[in-house]
Amino acid sequence: MDILPSEEFPKQSQAEQEPKEILLNKTVARMLGRGLEQIFNEGGAKTISNALESLSKIGECRKYAEMMGSALAFLQDIVNKLQTEETRLTREKEGGQWNFKFSSESSEKEPAEKFQASELIIDKDLSEKLMSAIGNVINNKLTGIIGLSGLMDEDFGDNSIGKKTNLINTHAQKIYKNISSATKVGNSIRLFTDDNGKTTISPIP
Repeated sequence: MDILPSEEFPKQSQAEQEPKEILLNKTVARMLGRGLEQIFNEGGAKTISNALESLSKIGECRKYAEMMGSALAFLQDIVNKLQTEETRLTREKEGGQWNFKFSSESSEKEPAEKFQASELIIDKDLSEKLMSAIGNVINNKLTGIIGLSGLMDEDFGDNSIGKKTNLINTHAQKIYKNISSATKVGNSIRLFTDDNGKTTISPIP
């Protein structure tokens, strides 16, 4: 088991200003991306995508379906880039929320059979920054999908459209809940890859 420090920079004194950009350890980024991908897959991201594709073919639903589809594609792109590109955490000002920033150079996504069983415990300082970025970038997009699908569900009720929007809403809420449970504020983040290549994210008080 490895315990990773908050950044790949020398420790700063309290008098020094905290950096606005942090290079994320490659192993952490890859495992985090795989863990988030696992949450999306188990939460039904494919089901959401299929339902949105169906709704996009219906005139009165097309606009909202495309908006939610764009948000889902953005989220899947973030998860993929964590696994393939150099990742940094950035923020505009001290005390602000953190975001993910990716380089333009990318490497191939490793197949699951190449993952080695491993465990990483990320210290609370970096965990706090990662939770800020996940909340700011990922959970905000999921909230948008939940909100729009909820409004459509109210409008269309129990007909075929309403059933699809309810499906989208249910699965988006499941993904949101599972990410929130895995990244509880005030805890350290544990990344664990088992012998089958499955990576999970969990909190450690």
